[in-house]
Amino acid sequence: MSEGPAGQGEIWTVTAKVANIEREHTVVVLTTAAVILQDGPVTVAMVKPGREILEKRRLLTVAIPGTSDVVAVYNMVAFPAAWFTRRQGVLPPDSLASVRSALKSYFDLHD
Repeated sequence: MSEGPAGQGEIWTVTAKVANIEREHTVVVLTTAAVILQDGPVTVAMVKPGREILEKRRLLTVAIPGTSDVVAVYNMVAFPAAWFTRRQGVLPPDSLASVRSALKSYFDLHD
């Protein structure tokens, strides 16, 4: 098992365990490093194939370079840090900036 997520923009496999059923999900960490250090749940956005995204939700997604997948900012979940099983990589800085912008839009946080 990995040590767990360290900060925003990391791409992970999460093994969710609900009712004795395990399911793997690919996610992007949204929680900041300072909050992760407090040992609470880690908020993530689910990664989905770009072809599955409805047009009306496309503005709340960010393409993951080198793949056909997107970060679905509209689909956020909080998982225990212990469920993070494999680090797959990290978003490039410009993609992480786009995720932050999409979050501002989702929560209507623009000035």
